Amino acid sequence: MAGRPRNYEPNDVLSAAIRTFRRYGYAAASVDVLSKATGLRRGSLYAAFADKRGLFLAALADYTRATVGHVERTLATAADPVAGIETVLRRVARVAAEGEGRHGCFLTNTAAEMAGRDPEVREVVAAAFRRLEAAYETAVERARGAGRLGDDVDSSVLARMLVGVMQGIRVVGTTGAPEPALQQIVDGALRALGPAKEGVPA
Repeated sequence: MAGRPRNYEPNDVLSAAIRTFRRYGYAAASVDVLSKATGLRRGSLYAAFADKRGLFLAALADYTRATVGHVERTLATAADPVAGIETVLRRVARVAAEGEGRHGCFLTNTAAEMAGRDPEVREVVAAAFRRLEAAYETAVERARGAGRLGDDVDSSVLARMLVGVMQGIRVVGTTGAPEPALQQIVDGALRALGPAKEGVPA
């Protein structure tokens, strides 16, 4: 496309856009700020993504693919589903306490800023959260089937709670809370899973 620099790498541009939108939000991330962050001149940015909203939606889709996909894979491949849930939550707490994690979750930030007034964005975020809930629900069902959880566990309710805990940890992380405090939230969530059935090793 005309005006595009020779070293243009879509993945690099999207990564830079994710960092920028994550830090500033949609409204405060001006085209000039995005141009500087991505290395694309204004004309090149428009040629590649049509406008700021196009870049934003592409960045949100890429972030969702990477982050939600990672959670889905971790939960689906864990030999012990309860251990898989713990692995996901512990990692969220660790990431939320350092570096880019201090800027929060791009999905959660977007929900807070835009979902209430932008139906398209609301559906993108809601779809991502539905995927997370489905992944957690499958893990809880596996755990119950393996005797790791009691038969009275409501897998759909527990899955929604785990999504809420995960996103809440990310929000609390933006306040500068230290990792041990965030890991305590994980401890509480894991206790809410309930004890394994009697006679079944934890």
